Amino acid sequence: MWGARIRMGGTLRAAVAAIALSCVGAAATPVHAEEHKEDKAPSPYIKLDDLNVTIFGDRRVRGIMTVTLSLEVAEPAKHDDVTERQPILRDAYFRSVSRYAGSRVDLRRPVNIAQLGAILQNATDKVLGANVAKVLISSAAIRPM
Repeated sequence: MWGARIRMGGTLRAAVAAIALSCVGAAATPVHAEEHKEDKAPSPYIKLDDLNVTIFGDRRVRGIMTVTLSLEVAEPAKHDDVTERQPILRDAYFRSVSRYAGSRVDLRRPVNIAQLGAILQNATDKVLGANVAKVLISSAAIRPM
């Protein structure tokens, strides 16, 4: 297999050579930053690490809630600020979801995503300000212990 040769006709060989030369010429051409500014725009979405919260009840561990979420940043100019404040956001999320899990979660039922989303959005607005980022929940699951 390694020693196999590819046989090309004259026309195909000329076409491959022309493509190779055009690629070399394109690589030597300087690229101006102004021409590709739109390529540098950050994604409006920031993927956050999963949030794992222990659910307590009757003075013992009853389960673990895992929430997978992202943020949609409204303005590209705010993207860096949101990224820098992720540790503060995670702390606010952990405290809010812990309170929610301790008082409103039924281990036998699915998580109320609308209610959880409202709680997380409230925490986001307190940390970042209103209308800076929107919380997007990919999944929320409870694993009983």
